[in-house]
Amino acid sequence: MFLASFYNAWQENPGQLPPILDCENTTLGLAGTLGWIKSCAAEFEQRAGILVAIYSSPGWWNGKVQRSTWANTKKLWNAHWTTADIPILPYDWTAWKFWQHSADGNGLGRYYGSLDGDLDMDLDRYNGSLSNFYAEFGVQAPLTLEERIVALEVEARAHGWAIP
Repeated sequence: MFLASFYNAWQENPGQLPPILDCENTTLGLAGTLGWIKSCAAEFEQRAGILVAIYSSPGWWNGKVQRSTWANTKKLWNAHWTTADIPILPYDWTAWKFWQHSADGNGLGRYYGSLDGDLDMDLDRYNGSLSNFYAEFGVQAPLTLEERIVALEVEARAHGWAIP
């Protein structure tokens, strides 16, 4: 039921990043948790035709999930809050795709535009260059300032506005 709801929500609005399985809670043992995560990933991938990534922290994953080479076949969104240059990874991964390096207590919510009173902001890094990010996720690079001005002028003229 839960997976069907998640799939339906994703299908309505898939966004530009891969679907992420958020692995932070379990009531199962090590093997049961690994089996549940693998099962969810396999079912979602079969329904959607797209690979999922895993969001987790080294502390949670290492203590709650049985060791497996399977995990390293998935992109990792690593939650390791630190000011260090590189994160600690869960045991089963050799690399991270995204790294959430800050969230609670950073007080940066308003700086990044949060108007709902939340003072904290999740801060993440991508393991690659900006052009790698655009290519990997099919995101179109933003227009340069000059390109934006030209586009606005074209639109203004289409509305009959005079442009000096």
